[in-house]
Amino acid sequence: MRLKHLVIACIAFFALFLSACSGSGNTAAFLKTMEDVGYVFEIRDEDSTAYYEHDIVNVPYELDVDVIELYVGYVDGSARWAEVVVLKTVGEAEQYKAKLDLEATAGRFVIQEENIVLITFSPETNALFVCSDKTC
Repeated sequence: MRLKHLVIACIAFFALFLSACSGSGNTAAFLKTMEDVGYVFEIRDEDSTAYYEHDIVNVPYELDVDVIELYVGYVDGSARWAEVVVLKTVGEAEQYKAKLDLEATAGRFVIQEENIVLITFSPETNALFVCSDKTC
């Protein structure tokens, strides 16, 4: 009987571990942080995501990364917008962010959290993720 409980516990732990590794949980939490301040998101379809991966990320920056989800968000009634790029791995997100940082585009903020890269020109949006005490 104990062995059965141990096996069930191991299976449950493994399932939890796999779901944490998939990135979907951190993507939902990341988007929720932005939705809580008024962002509305549109998820891009497979063709748009493939175009973005090839023509916006991989070719111009000489990378070979996998964009698994792409969101465009905005706050209604304002000029605040953001792109949320979900990559396959944390390492790919780090590579993409490093390339974007090299450009040093004036006014652009690039935030990387796990396998997610956020691109925005909004200081308020940047502050959601950069300022732990929300006072900057």
